[in-house]
Amino acid sequence: MKNKRLFLLVFLISVPMLWIPKGFSLEKVTHEYLNQTIAQRTINEFSLDSYLKNTLGFTLGAQEPLSAYSEVKKIELQQVIWRWVGEGGIKEDEPEGIPRQIVGRARNQNHFHNPLEPWDQAGLHVFPYAWQSSIVWTQNANQSPGGQETKGVSKRSQA
Repeated sequence: MKNKRLFLLVFLISVPMLWIPKGFSLEKVTHEYLNQTIAQRTINEFSLDSYLKNTLGFTLGAQEPLSAYSEVKKIELQQVIWRWVGEGGIKEDEPEGIPRQIVGRARNQNHFHNPLEPWDQAGLHVFPYAWQSSIVWTQNANQSPGGQETKGVSKRSQA
């Protein structure tokens, strides 16, 4: 009887562990802050502000106000581009619903990158799925328009 209880305890603890990713994500507010900070700085000689001004013709660059519906605040509002980039950090972390998660078709499942692994294995791996690293996925010409989703794929088909 004691062995059965021990087995049950080990089983109940270990099975859910198969579904827990190996790592901790940042909180939404932290992603918002990081995105906003990066959007206002020059990093490795890249500046979003300069890119918006010189390449896309936004006169005010990252300070350009844009009006749109805020999915985070649930209202129509006007805010500068660097603040919209922050809101994008929040939205990227929100799951797209249980059914899309279960069938491996949620956009945020491609939102991970493990720098300690080769790029073709650096994405999120939760049995039975393995998704592309966020770095590989952003360059994937086969993702649906707007980058909405890609289906979870096996390690073999990621290369």
